[in-house]
Amino acid sequence: GKEMSGPLFFNLVRTATYEDGGALPTLQVATGEARSFIRRPLATTITADTPTGATVIPVASTNGVEVNSDIVLGTGATAQQNKVVSFAPTAGTGNGAGTITLEDPLTAPVNRSATGVPATPVTSAADGPASDENPGQALVGGNDLLTPTGPGRVDTGVHPGFRFALLTLTTPGTMTIRDLGVDFQAYRATAKDYKGWFESSDDELNRLWYAGAYTLQTNLKLPGLRLLPDGRIYDGAKRDGSIWTGDLIIQGPTAMATLGDVGEQYVKWSLEELLREQRADGHIPGSPDFNKGRVNTNPASGPNAPYEVGQGAPIYYSVNYSGYGARSIIDYYRYSGDEAYARETLDDVRVAVAYNQRFLDTEKNLIAPRNPSNPDDPTYTRGDRDYFQSYMPGYVTKFSIDYYILLREMAWFEREIGSAAKAAEYDATADRIKSAVTSTLWNQRLGVFGQSDQ
Repeated sequence: GKEMSGPLFFNLVRTATYEDGGALPTLQVATGEARSFIRRPLATTITADTPTGATVIPVASTNGVEVNSDIVLGTGATAQQNKVVSFAPTAGTGNGAGTITLEDPLTAPVNRSATGVPATPVTSAADGPASDENPGQALVGGNDLLTPTGPGRVDTGVHPGFRFALLTLTTPGTMTIRDLGVDFQAYRATAKDYKGWFESSDDELNRLWYAGAYTLQTNLKLPGLRLLPDGRIYDGAKRDGSIWTGDLIIQGPTAMATLGDVGEQYVKWSLEELLREQRADGHIPGSPDFNKGRVNTNPASGPNAPYEVGQGAPIYYSVNYSGYGARSIIDYYRYSGDEAYARETLDDVRVAVAYNQRFLDTEKNLIAPRNPSNPDDPTYTRGDRDYFQSYMPGYVTKFSIDYYILLREMAWFEREIGSAAKAAEYDATADRIKSAVTSTLWNQRLGVFGQSDQ
């Protein structure tokens, strides 16, 4: 029930076959954020006519069978409720035919399929996948199938962001285990590590605050993991396992406020990775390390050299996300006071803002639906991606407001370490956008800002 991240382990005391000469049992390990996500639905059918009073039923598949789970035989008014005492697959790793032993005898016969009559269905009410992880994105996670042969420590693969683990023998046999635990692979702050902290007279509010601070810590990739020397702030312990600017803009201030110098270092590591992948036109990637397993086509790396494990390739997700990256750099200076780094990155931020400026319709003073690869394309009407995960037509309110915020932030940044004249220009543009948004995108009848002018 506690949020974890890392490989599970246990000590195997003993493993034994179901029958003499048989194979050792296979253990499946699945994890999830909630119990419902690791409960597996059972859906199979009876394979032989079985009379009233029987307690063992033959089924087409034992995949999804769990001891002590409630099952239903049949449908409608004649359905029989029962409970699984044990099960035994005939062969395979849980997906072959086998038998289920019931807690109570059958109150009516169940039958295999016959001409014009389908076989009696056997189902369970459990829903949700066997695991809610996405190994395709994060290079980690998914179910483990382990067949240990003797006593000793057994390790699973990495399971990021989970609160519950389900261990199931998928083939017949027995295992005796002890000392089940997790090799925790995220930054774990003790009380003395909190440099900023919160306490009030409201216990629930205190718990909410520390839950947020701890959630951030589970997103901090330790240096050395995945063969990467630096630490990084990933979008989450689960999901992409990548830096994302839309997440970093929230995570950065949280990391620095709660963990002080440690948080600042994690933010700086992440910003440095963003800037390494900034394009010449100023576009900061939404994620610099998103595309795991892709081939690196950079000629300097050699022909079709793969990226390092865990590194991945950048995705230039949207104009808006490029602006979030620029704001994250400004926020780093605001909360850390690292003036040397601010001056070092000032030109990078300026060119990032200039990239966003290319999408401003200077007649309407709103962010226009321009083609990211050809901003001068007059027929393009899809707009930018953000929050809706698809392209939206028209002058989208959020995109103009986000650029307005970036300009205000940049004006502050310039006054702190750059040019007062540039700061005045940014503020003047922001003023025009503010006026255009309130006059063009406000829906007086509904009393809200529309998603767009369309």
